Amino acid sequence: MQEQAEAKSAKETYFRLLGYLRGNRGYFALGVVGMLMFVVADGAIIGLLKPFIDKIINGKNISLIVWVPLALIGIFLIRGAGDFIQIYFMGHVGRRIIKQLRAQIFDRLLDLPVSYFDRNASAIMLSRVIYNTEQIATAVTDAIATASREFLAILFRVGTMFYIAWKLSIVVFIVGPIIAALISIINKMFRRYSRRIQDSVVGVTRVAKEALDAPRVIKVFNAQDYERKQFDIVNEYNRKSSMKLLRVRGLANPVVQFVAVTFASAVLYIGIKQVVTGEISSGAFFAFFAALLSMMNPLRSMINVSGSLQQGIAAADSLFEILDEPVEPSSGNKTVERVKGDVEYRDVSFNYQAGNKAALNNVSLKVEA
Repeated sequence: MQEQAEAKSAKETYFRLLGYLRGNRGYFALGVVGMLMFVVADGAIIGLLKPFIDKIINGKNISLIVWVPLALIGIFLIRGAGDFIQIYFMGHVGRRIIKQLRAQIFDRLLDLPVSYFDRNASAIMLSRVIYNTEQIATAVTDAIATASREFLAILFRVGTMFYIAWKLSIVVFIVGPIIAALISIINKMFRRYSRRIQDSVVGVTRVAKEALDAPRVIKVFNAQDYERKQFDIVNEYNRKSSMKLLRVRGLANPVVQFVAVTFASAVLYIGIKQVVTGEISSGAFFAFFAALLSMMNPLRSMINVSGSLQQGIAAADSLFEILDEPVEPSSGNKTVERVKGDVEYRDVSFNYQAGNKAALNNVSLKVEA
C-alpha cells in the first residue's frame, strides 16, 4: 500500500511539474522535432544494412555502391542537426522553468508567516531554492526528452525487426515485460536514495551556514572541534547516500543488459540456423541482429535518465511543499489620519504554533506617548 501511495504521489508530482511546460510549448515543440530527426536518422542507418548486403554484396550490384556513402553523409547531417536542436531548445526550456520556479518559491517565502520560519531552518529553504530547483530542470526537459527519444528509438527498432523477420521478433514479447519490471524496481530505489541525498545536502548547508554566520561565537566558546565534528557527520551522510545511489545506477545497466543479451544470444542461435536453412537472407539476419543490439544503448540511456527523473520528482516534492504552504493572512490594514501616540495592549495572548504553550497570556500594557 505504501509503495502504491508513493507511486501515485510521484505521478501526481510529475504531472504538476509538466504544467510548467505550458508557457514554453513553442521551444519544447522545436526540441521534440529535433528528437524525431535524431531517432529517424539513427534508425535509417540500420535500415540500410539489408539492401546493402543483399543487393550490393550478395547481388554484386556495383552501380549502387556510390549511393551508400552519400546516404550515410545525409543521414548523419540530419542526425547531428536533430541532436543540436533537441539539446539547445530543451535546455532553453529547462532554464526558463528554473527561473520561474525560483521566483515562485522566493515570492511564497516572502509571504509566509513567521511561524513557518520558526519551524524550518533557513538552510533548508536556501538548499531548496538553489539545489533542488536545478534537479527539476533535468526532470522536466532532459529526462522527458531523453526518455521519449530512446523509447521511440526502441519502438522504431522493434518495428524494423518485425518487418525483417517477425518470427525472430517474438522474443521481444518475452524479454520486454521482464525489463519493464526491472526498470520499475530501479525507479523506486532511485527515488528513495534521491530524497536521502537532498536531505543530506540540507544538512551540509545548515551546518556550514551556522558556522559561517557566527564565527565570533565559535571562537569565543572555542567550539571549532565541535563544529568540525558536526560537519563531518552530515558530510559523511551525504557521501554514503550518494554512494548508495551510484551503486544502484552502476548495477542497473549491467543487470538489464545481461537479461537483454541472454535473449539476444538465443536469437543469434535461431537466426543463424534460419540463414543456413534458407528461411531468411543473410542481409535480413544482419539487419535484424544489428537492430536488436542497437537497442542496448537506448535501454542504457533510459535507465540512466530514470535516476535524473526520480531526483527531479523528489526535488519537486520539497518545492511544492513550500508553494502549498498557506500565506500569512492580510490583517491590520486600517489607516488613520492622525494617532495620539499612546501604545496600549489589552488582554493579548499569543503562541508560536497551535497546541504549544502560550508565549503571552492575557497581557495588558499601556505606554504613554
